Amino acid sequence: MKQFIKAIFLLVLFLYLAGCSLFESNTSLMSPPALPDAEEKILSALNQYVSSSAELLTPLNGEQSKSIILEDLDGDGEEEAIVFYKEGTGTIKGIVLAKKDKWEKVTEISGEGKYLYDLVFFDMNEDGQKEIFMGTSYSKTEEGSRVLFVYDIKKEPVLLLEESYSYFLVDQFGSTGSALGLIKFQRGTENLLSLYKMKDNNLSVIDGLKLDPYINGYVTLNSGKITPNEWGMMLDVGVGAHSGRTFIISVKKGKLKNVFSDEENESANEEDPTFKASIVGSEDTNQDGILEYAVLEDPVAADYSHADMPYITVFYQLDEKREPQVVSKAFYNYTFGYKISIPLEWPAVKIKKTDDWKHVEMIQGDNEMVLFDVYVSEMKRMDHWEKLEETDDYVYLSKTVTNENKHLFQLIDVVE
Repeated sequence: MKQFIKAIFLLVLFLYLAGCSLFESNTSLMSPPALPDAEEKILSALNQYVSSSAELLTPLNGEQSKSIILEDLDGDGEEEAIVFYKEGTGTIKGIVLAKKDKWEKVTEISGEGKYLYDLVFFDMNEDGQKEIFMGTSYSKTEEGSRVLFVYDIKKEPVLLLEESYSYFLVDQFGSTGSALGLIKFQRGTENLLSLYKMKDNNLSVIDGLKLDPYINGYVTLNSGKITPNEWGMMLDVGVGAHSGRTFIISVKKGKLKNVFSDEENESANEEDPTFKASIVGSEDTNQDGILEYAVLEDPVAADYSHADMPYITVFYQLDEKREPQVVSKAFYNYTFGYKISIPLEWPAVKIKKTDDWKHVEMIQGDNEMVLFDVYVSEMKRMDHWEKLEETDDYVYLSKTVTNENKHLFQLIDVVE
């Protein structure tokens, strides 16, 4: 049922915002639902500049899910409307509209490609106005077919960069200032991270760093503080059959450094401390503004296969000396979409679970006391069980929950 509702929602969203149905009538289709007033006026204005046969585009990657994107590009407190489209097999074009008495065209940009893959707005030259980072692609999946176009649109559009890429991110990196990190990756051949900054009205490479080319690919890219006083990136990648690791990259005074480089680990006869049996993304779990990388630990006395192991996810943060410090632990049940936070003061725990993952118990390792448990049921009520949460599909129950420990349970979004 959940998948069916999701499919219907995506279909409605597609008919609502994507494709040519917004521009031309089709007697074989029902009339689309009424648009919000602002979007209706934008589409009406768009008809003056864009052919009725044009296909509106949404980025394949990222958080933008609409073909009409509202963003304050010039810093005046008013949002501009940005719409990307393609006509036939031609180039991808982006049109920027601003509202004066009515919505009017400000400028237009273009880039080669079949798909709009990435879209980011960021003030790269630190003048208070955002540049447009438009990543296009000839394939939905092939990393080597992507091209990044960066435009300054203050007056006439100025192309600051046109460069092939696999992944990229932009951020303000402390003393380095605003910078672009661009990755070119081809498994077994190339894995190059380049750092770009504005120079003479162009984006230019100021440093480069070669990374292990034998990874499987990149999963998540994060930027921000990597220690209390150091900025950089945490790049989570897949290795081997199902494992993962994290490249922790320092960005300092325009220079890139791999904090746990392969060469240094090998010379010290040490394994990469970020290695994990399965891929887990880095994040800021304690919300102190400093990124953490994750590793997976077996519970006490665990006797499960890799696929069935109830791993404990441990998040590490680097201190001022780049020494890893544990900041949080949790058990994640991805099958039923929840996590149990594990207080750092708890003793070592065993985790018992049923084969279907519906019942999980956190048990103190030395005396078999159940510290916390969760049972997932389709029934609304069960005797002797307390309700933790309820969704459309499941009721989450516990026999050990109290007012003091209920905060340990939290529903999570699961990417399917």
